[in-house]
Amino acid sequence: MSNERLNSIIDRLIASKDNGETRDIYADWAASYDTDLDGFGYVAPQTGVKLLVDLVPNKSAALFDVGCGTGLVGQKLAQAGFTNIEGGDFSADMLEKASALNVYRQLHAIDLMTVIPLRDNAYDAAICIGVYSSRFKENFFREIVRILKSKAPFVVSIRPHYFEDDVKPQLDTMVAKQIITDLTISNQPYMNGQAASAFYITFRKT
Repeated sequence: MSNERLNSIIDRLIASKDNGETRDIYADWAASYDTDLDGFGYVAPQTGVKLLVDLVPNKSAALFDVGCGTGLVGQKLAQAGFTNIEGGDFSADMLEKASALNVYRQLHAIDLMTVIPLRDNAYDAAICIGVYSSRFKENFFREIVRILKSKAPFVVSIRPHYFEDDVKPQLDTMVAKQIITDLTISNQPYMNGQAASAFYITFRKT
């Protein structure tokens, strides 16, 4: 895949405000998704999982991979020794690819623009890599916090164009309201082939 085509896909995803359009983009991309990202040095899954490993010593902890896609993060979690992984995505084509990896105990159809159909206080930790979009703003952090147990950590990558005006105010509000604690933010490589970085954020549910 050329730089131009990858950038075109990413630009379409960023601009999309319609779930049907976004679902179609991912359906078309599912077959070559892993190969394409690997070719551009996509290191976000490794970085995110390393952060989670440092926060979750129990390898049998119940983990939720938010926006799991084809299972890139799930594979890294399994390689790190985690054995109780669930995932969720709104693309049926991506979930089919993820299921074939046999690293997820269960996969869920979820839409991050709405309420996630999962019970409260269900997971010991969660991770979300390469997924966040401003169209999720109304529900995203509220829903992630809801499904986590008290003191459970969350790791999320945020591309720079979403951080300052979109995500940072949400984090500040959650800290001020004592909804989350132990907030850390670091800027690290995201896609080496494009010299792209991201903010990697970790916090715990209070």
